[in-house]
Amino acid sequence: MRRASASESELADRKPMQLKPLFMLHNALLSGASLLVLVLMIEQVAPIYLRDGFFAAICAQSSWTPQLVTLYIFNCASRAAVLG
Repeated sequence: MRRASASESELADRKPMQLKPLFMLHNALLSGASLLVLVLMIEQVAPIYLRDGFFAAICAQSSWTPQLVTLYIFNCASRAAVLG
């Protein structure tokens, strides 16, 4: 039969830590950052779409602005950091 140490008995009487608010804050920050990246991407793509049309906005070489490439890199890096 195993005898519990003093620290184990102290921990047995405590309630578990609540991490849900921390995870909610983390998810809210991630959602806010995703919204910001989406708005900035729309700001880059919308003028190309309005000027040249849908196909040019998604396929033309001129649609790859340096700012848009930076946003894509930031988006990929943030996803990689979240996943692991």
